[in-house]
Amino acid sequence: MDILKRSIGILGIALLIGLVLHTHYRQKSLHYFVKAHQERAVLFGDSHADDIPWPGSPRFSGPAQDLFSTLKMLETFVQTRDGDSKVETIVVTIWPHKFVPLEENRMSGTLEDDQWTAMAMGRMAGIMSWADLFRQDIPWPYRAKLALHTLQLKPTYAWTDVACKEESVAEDFSYGQGDIVRFSNWFGDAHISRRAFNNLVDLVSVQGWRLVLVENPIHPCYYELVNAEALADYNDFIQAAIDRHGNATFLQLGHENLDHTTFTDYHHLTCKGEALVEERLRSLIGEQYPH
Repeated sequence: MDILKRSIGILGIALLIGLVLHTHYRQKSLHYFVKAHQERAVLFGDSHADDIPWPGSPRFSGPAQDLFSTLKMLETFVQTRDGDSKVETIVVTIWPHKFVPLEENRMSGTLEDDQWTAMAMGRMAGIMSWADLFRQDIPWPYRAKLALHTLQLKPTYAWTDVACKEESVAEDFSYGQGDIVRFSNWFGDAHISRRAFNNLVDLVSVQGWRLVLVENPIHPCYYELVNAEALADYNDFIQAAIDRHGNATFLQLGHENLDHTTFTDYHHLTCKGEALVEERLRSLIGEQYPH
């Protein structure tokens, strides 16, 4: 009995310490979101956001960042808004692969832990709240894993601009896709991804912010392989979101059919590719673009 009491006591102390530390890192995380309200345009998304030159300004993005993580970051950004916020436009990167079965499996929380889980959830766990344990728009296994990864004890911070890459893929570059992505209409099964994206669009709308969705250039080999019906459904879905928001734009550069010197792989950009995105986005949002 004494051993049981001692064990419960040790566990209680450990949980209390963990809670205190998580509260500390959450407050540290919120600092980055508060500071970003001094910008006129704020950038969210996955690694494609890192391919958009964004000098001197924060971006809330990360490699292979899923749509729920982006939504959660945007929710936190909204929660830190006050009367002094200068934000007018939210820029979000999007592309068809955010809705493929791999993304859906990751957000189901049933995919076995891998390097992505530790990276993505560790990056987002800093802003997790108690309310997130009970939300219904994301499956409970994902929520449970997110709670577990708060033990990484690190803040959710804003990325800053990094140097672009000059070296491109070869002229004869190609990259394959799995059979599901190639031969089935996977978009119809992307229930979690589509819900997260719709919630994101609606949240921006409620805040009265302009929304700019950016689809970066993608190597032509991608569209040669990906299921045409799924792509058509993706385009219809994005257009419906644009129409529902009322003050949104889809900067769709994925089909630009640029040459190989634009790409470092099938969906990331060289300095040349980044310059193209910057030019098109800057012409769209004008003075709101970071200087």
